[in-house]
Order: sequence, then C-alpha cells, then structure tokens
Amino acid sequence: MGTWDNQNEQHYQRSDKEDLESECCKEKANGVPAAEEPAELTLDAIVSTCGDIVQFVNHDIRTWSDLVHAADQVRPMMGIELSVWSRVKGSMGAICAAATLAAILQRFTQIRSPGAYLQALAAKAQAGQFSIDQMIRALSRRDAPKFTAVNC
Repeated sequence: MGTWDNQNEQHYQRSDKEDLESECCKEKANGVPAAEEPAELTLDAIVSTCGDIVQFVNHDIRTWSDLVHAADQVRPMMGIELSVWSRVKGSMGAICAAATLAAILQRFTQIRSPGAYLQALAAKAQAGQFSIDQMIRALSRRDAPKFTAVNC
C-alpha cells in the first residue's frame, strides 16, 4: 500500500440537527438522568445572555456548531486545558459544554479557576444535578435592568 491509501479514510459527521440540538444536558446513554428536563433553550437565548463569547471569535454564532467552535477557540484564552475540555465535552455533550463555557465567560472576573469550576459542573451534570437552562436563566435575571423609582 502506498501513503495515499492511508489518506482515504472516511470521515463521519453527524448532520441530524435535531439530535445535535437535543444533546444538551439530556439523559445520556449511560442512563444518568438530567436534574430536570431542560426547557427549549434556544441558541439565541444563549448568545444574547452570554454575549461576551461573540467578542472573542471572528465569526457570527448562528448554529450550534458555531457555538461549539467558538467555545473551542475561547477555551485556551480562559486557561482551560485541552484535556479538561475534552473530558467535559465527553461527559456533558459538546453543546452543553459550550453553553456552560459561554456562561462561565460571562462571569469570568468572578470565577477564580474556570477550569476547576467547569469540571465541577460537569461532575454535577453526570450526577443529574446541573441544568444549563437554570444557569442561563440566572444570568439573564442578573443582567436584567433593575427598575427603581429613579430609573422607571
């Protein structure tokens, strides 16, 4: 065999969009249930709540794979090692891990060790005790304007 034969390996890529979108924090094949069935968390909700991630990439985030790609790019800037990121993506799923990383980036200045925090959240997700929906909702409430007698 020549060297060209080694380069003719087939590449398998998931293209079923519904499977990819439903991957985020749902029950895994190992039977570990999520803490609650996630509400339909949209990509727009994640991007609008966790908009800092857009500032660090040179492309718009229009699809779930764009979000995963953006998280892959931002991860080293946050000091999260590749081995940690690979384990987290494997345990949470790529989309849930990317959304979680985007949420961590929103509070980056308040988190002492983003890699350790991400690993802790991944462990909670494996135990069914973590919901990315709740994390995104909490961030959106935190960023919502507070109405007082002065600013209403």
